[in-house]
Parts: sequence; C-alpha cells; structure tokens
Amino acid sequence: MHARELILKINRQDLVGETTQIRIQSLQNQEWVPEPVYKKEIISTHNSRKGKTNRETRNLTADIIKLLATEDICLMRTLGTLAGGFPQIPYGGIHSIKNFMQSESCYHKHRKSLRKKEIMFVEQLLNAEMREIVPWQQVGENKAWENCPHGIRI
Repeated sequence: MHARELILKINRQDLVGETTQIRIQSLQNQEWVPEPVYKKEIISTHNSRKGKTNRETRNLTADIIKLLATEDICLMRTLGTLAGGFPQIPYGGIHSIKNFMQSESCYHKHRKSLRKKEIMFVEQLLNAEMREIVPWQQVGENKAWENCPHGIRI
C-alpha cells in the first residue's frame, strides 16, 4: 500500500509530486553518497536515528524505499519523472571518498563532517594543481568556485 502510494506520488505533476521529490532529495542529502539513494546497496544501510529527545526519528519515505529494496523492487531512472537527474547527486570529481576508503564503517563515521564541508570527492581534498593535500582547516573554505561561470563547483 505505502509503496504503491509512493510511486504514484513520485510521478504526479503537482504539489504532492514536488513534495515527495523534495523528501527523497532530502534523504539523498542526508545519506551523502555518490549513488542514488534508491539503490539497494545504499538504502539498505539507512537506519532510523535517535533524536535529541531520545526518540527515534523516522523517515517514512526511506522506510518505504528500504522495504521495496528488501523485496528486490528498485526505483530507477526512466523516461518519466526520474529522468531529469532526480535525485540530484553532488558532483565535483571522479573518485568518491566513499569508494576510495577501505572501510565502509569509517566512511559512515565521518560522513557527517564530510557533508558539513560539502566534500564527496578525493579531488576536493587536493590543491588546484592536484599535487598536494589541502589542510583540513582549509577544506571547503574555498568558495571562489561558486562565482565561476557555468556553475563549476569543486
């Protein structure tokens, strides 16, 4: 029932469809991974988190996508709504830090700090010549790229 409703909402071309897409985009941003959040390998690692009030904070959309994945039902980009690059995945390099690290648990441990600094790719940790690693205090501080033409962003 929930899965059917989610799929119908994703494909709607009104406020309900936009709201559903915003929720999925929020989940993508929260997970901070270089692949779509609806992939089975990605959503299967999603867990409910404890909030400040020590209550579980639930994300019904994530729970539905995870349930679909456990039944080998996967959302995919088609010629419809998901074709236009939805959800938006951060870009800026070739080699993702997640794939570069040897330990999945280490990536998940530091994912919050990486998301805060908007770092997802190894190239973002290197200087402009790609020869030296930038000190952590300077990582994410170079906002000069935001004013570049063509929306180039590292």
